[in-house]
Amino acid sequence: MLIIHRVHQAKKGPRKGQDVIVECLIKKGPKLASGLACCDPRDKFDLKFGMDKSFSRAMHQILERKDKTHTLPIVTQAAIDTIESCGHPVPETKAQLFTQVQARKVCDLEQKFLDV
Repeated sequence: MLIIHRVHQAKKGPRKGQDVIVECLIKKGPKLASGLACCDPRDKFDLKFGMDKSFSRAMHQILERKDKTHTLPIVTQAAIDTIESCGHPVPETKAQLFTQVQARKVCDLEQKFLDV
């Protein structure tokens, strides 16, 4: 299993240049999943918490578990504001399983890490 964590910074707004989002990419066999952890604008960024949260959301998708507690959709305005302040479109959920086309793009990223 390959696990990659990426930290995204805000590109505009009052938090410009600050770390605000942790993304976890997990590849297990043919499956590839992503999970996000967004820092609430009122909180201080915590890398460990972000890594743990994004990892658990990505694993949730890898294991194809149902979202019984409704914790995966991005429904809070603070999370939406944080992601938009980074200059990225807001995904429908905080975790996703990639399609084959999307997986190829992420595998290119994975290969760059393996080539280092």
